[in-house]
Amino acid sequence: MSLLNVQTDTVLADKVGFADTFLKRLRGLMFSSTFPREYGALVISPCNVVHTMFMNYPIDVVFVDKKWNVLHCFVMMTPGKLSPMVKGAYAAVELPVGTLVRSQTKTGDALTLVKRKGAVSS
Repeated sequence: MSLLNVQTDTVLADKVGFADTFLKRLRGLMFSSTFPREYGALVISPCNVVHTMFMNYPIDVVFVDKKWNVLHCFVMMTPGKLSPMVKGAYAAVELPVGTLVRSQTKTGDALTLVKRKGAVSS
């Protein structure tokens, strides 16, 4: 799956990882030395607050509602920080730093998950 900003027609991530169980949400990106190479975005759901404790690098974070409308963006959230709780957020999307600026993603935009070209359904 790829993550696309509908307004800017820009791909935020070619491959998306999902932290949708208690343990995966608890772990998130903690203790990783760089953003994982196996995906370009990590969707944490349900989630309305994130932290960057035990991380060694900054990340971009987007909070979305259940319809994937962007409620709030955090550009370059540095290590050791806690985001405020985002009212109405269903999920947080953690991205490599610079993704939000490059894609011009902002509050009010709509994101969507799309099947990657050439991907095989299972």
